[in-house]
Amino acid sequence: MIEGHYSTMFDVELAELGEQTIEMGRLIESQLKHATNALARGDRMLAQLVADNEVLVNRLEVEIDRKSTELLARRQPAAGDLRFVVMILKTVNDLERMGDEITRIALMGSRATYVSDNIPVYEDLEKLCNRVLTHLNLTLEAFESTDDSSSLELIRQEKKVDKKFRNSLKKLINWMMADSESIPEAIDILWTIRSLERVADRSCNICEHIVYFVRGEDIRHLDIDKVGIGD
Repeated sequence: MIEGHYSTMFDVELAELGEQTIEMGRLIESQLKHATNALARGDRMLAQLVADNEVLVNRLEVEIDRKSTELLARRQPAAGDLRFVVMILKTVNDLERMGDEITRIALMGSRATYVSDNIPVYEDLEKLCNRVLTHLNLTLEAFESTDDSSSLELIRQEKKVDKKFRNSLKKLINWMMADSESIPEAIDILWTIRSLERVADRSCNICEHIVYFVRGEDIRHLDIDKVGIGD
């Protein structure tokens, strides 16, 4: 991720920040897998595992924040090194917020009563879970290799995920209108879809942080279709 410095210890400290952030990202990915499986099976024990592991996510966030703050104070990094630490801090924040949403998904799974029912939107929900999981996995790979081109492509692909969210919401509304008794279950699915959408949004945020680190360009409010790959 970073070029060598005269201070070997500085290299080690920066590398450790990157490695711990990747560790946190992989933990979040594992949490999402467990949460979606809990949702698919109505598995309360698996959902509880996700809730219990949230402590590990929070612990990593605090540890990485502390190390980043200390490094900024002691080393006073500039240019690319400073952007690297900023990327780490912002990425860790997004990962922690993902963790909160994933815990909510697991909670919905722990009380799911609709798993075996013939509900059209449930198939869409499973597809959304898999799509968001894939998006997160590719985001973490882009982070590990600091691949700005892949990051830009992932941001563009997220638009397709948004479309799937909207289609699922329409089906949910139709389901509730056709069967008023379905409303409690439909609301649970609605909140699950909303949490999945936020996880996907946070993944895109991380991709934006990667582009910022590599290019020194803040693309958060730019038209992504006008940001060239490989510029």
